[in-house]
Amino acid sequence: MQISKFFPVVCATALSVGFITARADDNPAQAAARAALEETTRNLDVQQVDKAAAKPKAKADQQKAAAELKAKKEADKKASEQAEAKAKADKAAAKVKAKADEQKAAAELRAKKEAEQKQLNKRRLRPKWIRLPPKQKRKWMNKRLPPN
Repeated sequence: MQISKFFPVVCATALSVGFITARADDNPAQAAARAALEETTRNLDVQQVDKAAAKPKAKADQQKAAAELKAKKEADKKASEQAEAKAKADKAAAKVKAKADEQKAAAELRAKKEAEQKQLNKRRLRPKWIRLPPKQKRKWMNKRLPPN
């Protein structure tokens, strides 16, 4: 059976004619509605463009804020490290000062003990009659001295 080549051409033409629509002129209400719709679509396009432009700006602001926050954290960390180092140095200085004070107090105590010891040694080296009253001194001397 043979199919004619004319039949597919007729079907394609009928199908394409069905899709082609004739547009009539708009009445004033439709023209106003169409203009309002075009205006709103233009505004939406502008807003989308603004949002697209704002996104990099917002992203840049966000990055800048993040960089500032990071710098602030680093500065706080550095300040806390310096405060810790200063506290550590102050503590070490206090230890050194306490040790020096302790050594000074020990040296003063030794000097005081040595002075007391010297006083005791002076007393021991003196004869006992020097510390006795004069009357007793003579008695003691008479006992000790050999007779002439």
